[in-house]
Amino acid sequence: MAAKKTDPYQNTVFLSLFDQIPIPLCRYDVGGRIVSCNAAFAALVDLEMSEIADRDFLEAITQKPVSVRLREVLNAVFQGEGMRDIQWRLSLFSGEVRHFSLSTFPMREKNGQILFGMAVLRDVTQKKALEQALVQTEKMASLGTLATGLAHEVGTPMNVILGRAESLLKHTKEPKTAKGLKIIIEQIDRMTHLIERLLAFARRKPIERKRIDVNQLLRKGIEMFEHRAAEKGIVFVTDLDADLPVIWGDGEQILQVFVNLMMNALDAIFQPGEIRVRSFLVGRPGKDRVSVKVRSQKNAMVEIVIEDSGGGIDVAHRDKIFDPFFTTKPVGKGTGLGLAVVHGVVREHGGEIRVESTPGRGTAFHIQLPAEMIKRWKTSGRI
Repeated sequence: MAAKKTDPYQNTVFLSLFDQIPIPLCRYDVGGRIVSCNAAFAALVDLEMSEIADRDFLEAITQKPVSVRLREVLNAVFQGEGMRDIQWRLSLFSGEVRHFSLSTFPMREKNGQILFGMAVLRDVTQKKALEQALVQTEKMASLGTLATGLAHEVGTPMNVILGRAESLLKHTKEPKTAKGLKIIIEQIDRMTHLIERLLAFARRKPIERKRIDVNQLLRKGIEMFEHRAAEKGIVFVTDLDADLPVIWGDGEQILQVFVNLMMNALDAIFQPGEIRVRSFLVGRPGKDRVSVKVRSQKNAMVEIVIEDSGGGIDVAHRDKIFDPFFTTKPVGKGTGLGLAVVHGVVREHGGEIRVESTPGRGTAFHIQLPAEMIKRWKTSGRI
């Protein structure tokens, strides 16, 4: 009778190292099914060990269909090829979108036969965020230099032109001349406003942190646009959590965020429609609403959603909408600074902003800001 074949990787030392090493590891067979994984892998994909057993490896790490390329990578391992540092953006079962680096290689017996593939996953989301922050910082430095130069070189002569135009307008009685002078004054005002926004964007004032009632600011923003919305046949629909905790930040800047997004929503709707404004509490970034029972957790986030029924954002433009000066609006209708300012304010408040949009079906901006829980305020003696 032939001796039973044993798995050389089932010895106690290997299994102990495999499970205790803090790097997410996973073994999979030629069909892509998980043979085993360690605790770090289970924690990374936010699943219980019992939920992972015998799953397809790629289906275990994402809730969406993976690319053919990633499947080909796994197949290549059983042809003897190893792959290093393959980076993918994946949506986990928890709903969080994370950036991963995957390295995978074959594990062999002494005779060279491939027993299984080994996958090593690294979460590089924070690294990606730091890289993007560095790029954004460099952009801001360049923009600050540009804005300062414009304010000096263009601002002064424009003020001279504006003064002369206003003086001529007071003394002319010719309707055609007066009309031309009014156009000049309007355009100079527009250019002055643009330079002011550039300076404000490049040299944003420090955050004056206070307790902020998010719902109050949302209602204030809606009040500013209700008349204009009614004229276009657009209605605001609200669903605001009455028990929402306060946040800690600059109310003027947060209101500016809401106003920018509501203005964009109005501009995106070209026929009667609606703008939905929601607020609720989430347990942590990417999670769903939380119940009253768990509202005291430290990592709670206030989420605000401003959604319109407009035409949506083209897929090709979605990754550029927060870039300074990028706009899809016609010339003279937008500077491309609004969403860049929104992005900067949210990040400075320790929050995140993301956009969901389907062409022809509208756009939704999701903002998450750290909640300042009442229990923490009482503990710190602020109440």
